[in-house]
Amino acid sequence: IKPSVKSIKPANTKLGLNAMLAIEATDNVGVKKISGQYRKKGETDWKNLDESMLMGTDCQLQWENQGLNGQYEIKIIAEDSEGNQSEPVVRTYEVDTTGPATVQWATSKAQTVTAQLYWNKSSEKDIYEYKIERLIRNNEYKVIGTVRSITTMTDVGLEPCTTYEYRITGIDDVGNEGDKSETLSLTTKQDETAPVITKIEPSSAYQGDSFDFFIDVTDNVGVSHMEIYSSRNKKDWDRICSVESNNKKSDTYKYNWNITALKEGSIFIKMIAYDQD
Repeated sequence: IKPSVKSIKPANTKLGLNAMLAIEATDNVGVKKISGQYRKKGETDWKNLDESMLMGTDCQLQWENQGLNGQYEIKIIAEDSEGNQSEPVVRTYEVDTTGPATVQWATSKAQTVTAQLYWNKSSEKDIYEYKIERLIRNNEYKVIGTVRSITTMTDVGLEPCTTYEYRITGIDDVGNEGDKSETLSLTTKQDETAPVITKIEPSSAYQGDSFDFFIDVTDNVGVSHMEIYSSRNKKDWDRICSVESNNKKSDTYKYNWNITALKEGSIFIKMIAYDQD
């Protein structure tokens, strides 16, 4: 009894570079080997794919198809342990191993801690997505995002007064990646926005031996530290403490002030927040 090739996947008719074919075959005893051949449509000679040795029903064949483009036929044959071969199953695929054309940058701009990246829309009909990378060290790039349908992306969390380099590639609908673009260089602006104290607790109160401060602060880049001062007359100020932060954009400072050594009476509190600049 001959084996039978039940299915060849992917079922779609377009393949990209180094395509992987999944074949299912059956036999009353057991499938021993699945082999494949390919040829360009219209030609007569077949070329061998790698053979897959197995004792089961499923296998995968990788087609090293670099440099091939156009319509190709794939022929799959299953063989059992007795040497019986299945009827060949032939499937036609459109093979595309060429990536999209190089993507061109459009006018882009950087702010203090962000960069707005723009590029020209690819004219390729099979463009699927764009991959954006940022240089992190010595010609080493990191992927910071992939986008589809649109031609812009915002890179966030940057440092002020710092130069960043980007490159972009187009990827088609079967995974072929085009050539890297030219490098785009952008320099972020100097930070001129001061931190903002948004909340202070308590606003005013009678206190005993200690005073608990809770101060909420925000900044567009990151809060560095908070300084707290006291005064009896709003003219002469004494620094109580300096509380460090972790350069977060939003933070709550907590400080317990021991006031047992102070004389009774009114006291005024001044708080100043500082960012990284």
